[in-house]
Order: sequence, then structure tokens, then C-alpha cells
Amino acid sequence: MEKFIDICKKVNSSEPSEVFDIINGWKLDEINNKEYDKVIEDCYKYNKDIDKEKMPFVIEALYKSDLRIKTALFGIILENNFEDIPFVTNLENIALSLEKYKFILPTLVKISAFSYNGIADCMNLIMLNNDPEGEYLDASERTLLIESMEKKFELLLRFISENEIDSEIDSTVEILADMAVYINNKKVLDLLECFIDLNISDFSKTFVIKALLYNNRDVSDECLEKVASNKSIASRFFNILESINREQYFPKKYRNQEYIACSNMINWLLYPTELGEEPDSIEFVDILEEDNIIYYIYKFTAKNGPLQDRGYMIGVSGGYDSNIVTSRDNGRTFSNFDAISDDYFNQAKDIIDMISKHWSTRSGEDI
Repeated sequence: MEKFIDICKKVNSSEPSEVFDIINGWKLDEINNKEYDKVIEDCYKYNKDIDKEKMPFVIEALYKSDLRIKTALFGIILENNFEDIPFVTNLENIALSLEKYKFILPTLVKISAFSYNGIADCMNLIMLNNDPEGEYLDASERTLLIESMEKKFELLLRFISENEIDSEIDSTVEILADMAVYINNKKVLDLLECFIDLNISDFSKTFVIKALLYNNRDVSDECLEKVASNKSIASRFFNILESINREQYFPKKYRNQEYIACSNMINWLLYPTELGEEPDSIEFVDILEEDNIIYYIYKFTAKNGPLQDRGYMIGVSGGYDSNIVTSRDNGRTFSNFDAISDDYFNQAKDIIDMISKHWSTRSGEDI
């Protein structure tokens, strides 16, 4: 008990950036089973002594640890505080071994089922990232998740019908719909069908459509047309359909590689580090083919900001397998925001070569 209280005091008097060093320096790796049980018992009793504002950083530090006992403490502290802590950090982006994932799965399921905020979204994303088909859920865990999803979908339907929605609500719909893909529960899917006609974003609807089509539910041609016609998300929508082998549901009028490539270019430019918004205009210029890989060359203009007076700039989308229509490129979609010139082929080649060298440096291999 004394050791844990001492850790609590150190955490409470520290800056958030110091919490990780404190937890990492907490020596618990050389204890026997009796001491292990005592530490677990003490932490269960006294975890509320930790400052709530520092709690998320303690949880992340324990989650990152390779020690079984600290991973167990992560579960205890999160389970006893999830209703009170202000947030959790981006745990879903931290890689887990399969053994560690299976060890914390009961905690993830419990917090997902009994919390109704971003913490539940985080737990669900961890499960989606590590076990998208729910292979490691036992029967009781699966039942608990399904019951929770039913309640949450009912609450979301009521809320969205009565209120203006924001990106946080959209995100929750996306995550829960993705959880529902492999659950194959009739009531959950019946509830999901109700979201098709609600005022959620087109991108959120792609996740609803994914769950419905995978489970052989009908989606109207009008809905598929509306989502596919949104050029800023069309490539991501096609990618989702590819992931479940339902590409045939992407409307034929849009099912061509140039349309997908253009959508991919727009999606790239939406990143905050790029234009941060859709281009003011975008036009297809030409195709560059190398070794049966196709790259699409575009010219675009900016709506706002320091680039709006630059005129047409060059961008490359790709590359794509020349034999199929696909959203899966080889990671060479890019723009330097250089003004497009008559020598656009060489400009495009320079972009492709630059990105190839970047990936080669990161992987340590020749590409």
C-alpha cells in the first residue's frame, strides 16, 4: 500500500509529461505471486487517490508497459475511474501483442459496454484495430457488447432525430457501425437501417452501408448514388466496399479508375497539412504509366490561404494496378504545390521519385 500511495503522491505533484517516467520507474517486475496480489489489492482500494486530471496519463503509461502486473493495473484503474476521468489519450494507436490484447479484452468490453462517451469509442477502436471480426470474444462478452450496442443505437437515433449533430456524434456512429459488421445481430442491423435516412454525414453512412451490405441487407440505389457522388469521400467508400468484397454496389457511372483517383487526390488535399479543404477546382490532365502501374496527373487551385493566387498546381494520384479498378494505391499520392508547367510529365515523375525515395528511406529497402 505504501508503495502505491507514494506513486500517487509523485503523480499528483508532477507535470503530465513526467507521469510516464514515474510509472516506468515504478519497480514491480521482481515480485512473487503473494506480492502481486497485494499490489493489485492496494491499487484497487486506493486508485482514487490519483488526481483525476493526471489519471489519463497514468492509464496510458500502464497500457504501454510490457509488464503483466502494470497491464493488470491499467484495467483496474480504468474500470474504477472511467465515469470520472475527463478523457483518455489515443490508446487505439498503440500497437499491442496478441497476448496483451487478450489479457485486457475483458476490460475493453466492460468499459465499452458501460460508458457512453469518447472513452467507449476508444475501447471500441482498440478492439476493431486488434480483432475486427471479434474472434477473441467469448459468448458473455459478445452478448454484453450486443446489448450495449442496441441501447446506444437507440439513444443515437433519438438524439440525431431531435438535434443538430457534430463530428463527435458522426464518429461514434462510424465506430459502432463498424463494430456491427461482424456481429450479425438482427436487432442491431434493424436499428442500423434506420440511420440511412438520418442527417448524418455521407462518410458516416459508408460505415452503415458496410455493415448492412456485408450482412446481406438492402441499401437503396438512391443512397448508394448519393454517397458515391460525393467526390471527397468516394475513394474511401470504394475502399470500404473492397474490404468486404462488395465493389459491385458502387454505382457503375462512378466505377472507373479516374474518378476514384480524383477522389483520392481531393481526400489527400483535405489534410490539414495540405490545403486543409477541398480544392476550388480540380481537373484531370493526363496518365503516366510505369511498369503497369498508373498514375493520374491533376491540376487544381486553392480556395483560400497563401496558395489561392498561385493558379493551377500539379498533383499526382496513385499509383494503381492497370488491370483493375481499385482504391488501393502504392502511396505516391502527393503535391508539392508547384505550379503546373507544360513539362508536367517530368514534374509528375519527380514527385513519384521523391515519394519513392521517402518510402525507401523509411523501410530501409530499395523500392
